[in-house]
Amino acid sequence: MGTADRRGVTGTATTLVASDGRLGVRFGAGAPAWADRPTTLPDATRWLQGRVGLLGTSGDDTVEPMTDENDETTARVTSSRRAALGKMAAVGGAAWVAPQIVSMPAAAAATCAPGTLDWDSFTTGATFTSATVNGVLVTLNTTTLAGTTILASNRTIRASPNGSFAQKALQFQQLPNAVGVGQVITFTFDAPVSNLSFTIYDIDNLFGGWGDRIEIIGAGYTSSIPGSFTPATPTGNVIGTGTAANLFRGSNTNANWDDNSNRGNVTISYAGPITLFGFRYTNAANTGGGNMRIGISDISWSC
Repeated sequence: MGTADRRGVTGTATTLVASDGRLGVRFGAGAPAWADRPTTLPDATRWLQGRVGLLGTSGDDTVEPMTDENDETTARVTSSRRAALGKMAAVGGAAWVAPQIVSMPAAAAATCAPGTLDWDSFTTGATFTSATVNGVLVTLNTTTLAGTTILASNRTIRASPNGSFAQKALQFQQLPNAVGVGQVITFTFDAPVSNLSFTIYDIDNLFGGWGDRIEIIGAGYTSSIPGSFTPATPTGNVIGTGTAANLFRGSNTNANWDDNSNRGNVTISYAGPITLFGFRYTNAANTGGGNMRIGISDISWSC
């Protein structure tokens, strides 16, 4: 956006937004400068002031924070004529014209950074609520379905092994005291993430006990099961597509998989970008004794 400013001369500034959401600014024909991750109006303002400094600030350079009618975070970069001429020389004689406003949409405040939510970094038995990984806030929410008894170990870190891997997992646990009892499990991210992947462990069934059933909420995911299985017996693996009409479930209707088995594993992947994923964990017809439990692996993403 352009505007007049009688106090001085402002150089042509081009606002750039990278594919990962970072803010950039280029003065004249100079090379662009990129923000690491401005998150608030003051942070964005300080960042813009610093970028002006790359081309030579003076005492009368100013960056004025403001919000326009479209709720955009903006900053007016103003220089004296003397400072502007110096900056013109710094970019190889590029022309300086009428004052400009450099603007950044407020939504660009939160940007993605690749990361892994690694359960091995948490204390075994700790209850997980949220964590920040490389600047991305990940929050867990669970909703209990009517008639469900949630156990104290729900949402806690479980010691290894899990799903045949020597790694900790985040577990979800409830009583299988009726058909359809369960919970809705949702993870949210405060910035869009891509290429997200995680594995659900221990989807199984037991006569007179439980029948684990998983429905992935929403579309946009792919699923896969291991290419080979351990141990050799009992046989079986996860079947289904994760939809309401074809829930993920164990093909063996009476097999309680050991923690060293990968037969109850299914890996879920999202190309993204996404800011939320979730699934519904319920009990099928094998209602009875014991506790029903699943776990999920580390959650990894890129940008």
